[in-house]
Amino acid sequence: MKALAELKSTRRPIPKLYVIAHHFTPWYKDWLISLTQNFGLYQYVYFMEHLPEYELLDMYTSAKIVLSTAHFEPFGMSIAEGMLYRAVPIVYKGNLSGPWIDVIDKGRYGIGFKLITELAEIIDYVIRAGEDELIQLQGRAFMGSLRFSLDSFQRGFVELVKDVL
Repeated sequence: MKALAELKSTRRPIPKLYVIAHHFTPWYKDWLISLTQNFGLYQYVYFMEHLPEYELLDMYTSAKIVLSTAHFEPFGMSIAEGMLYRAVPIVYKGNLSGPWIDVIDKGRYGIGFKLITELAEIIDYVIRAGEDELIQLQGRAFMGSLRFSLDSFQRGFVELVKDVL
C-alpha cells in the first residue's frame, strides 16, 4: 500500500493491486483496508479470498507483476507460480525471505527491494518497461520457474538416489 501511495504522491501511474489470500486473519485484513482508505487507494486495491484455482490461474496469466513484501517467508509458492505465467517477481530482499533467496535466486530471476521507495521505483519501472525489456524480464522469470517443475524435481530425485546407491 505504501509503495502505491508513493507512486500516487509522485503522480506516476498506479497499477491495480490484487491482494490474494486463501484466508485473511480478520485483524490483518482490517489493517490493510484501513491503509487502503488512509492512502486514498480504494479504487486501486482489491481483496480476494478463497479464489478457485481457475480464477487464480487467470490472475497470474493477466498479471504483469507478482509481489511478495513478506520479511519472513520460508519459500514463496505464489511467487514461483506467478513466474510460471511470466509475471515479473518483485520480492523483499532479506536474509529470511525465501522468495529472495530460493525462488528468484537473489535477483537472478526477478527483482528485490529493501525500502518502500525502492519498491515504488521498481513497480514503476516494470509497469513502464518497453515491450523488449518486459519480454526479457518475463523470460527470466519463466526460466526461474522451471527449476520448480515436476520434471526438474524428478531429475533431482533420481540424481539424489544415484548418489546414495
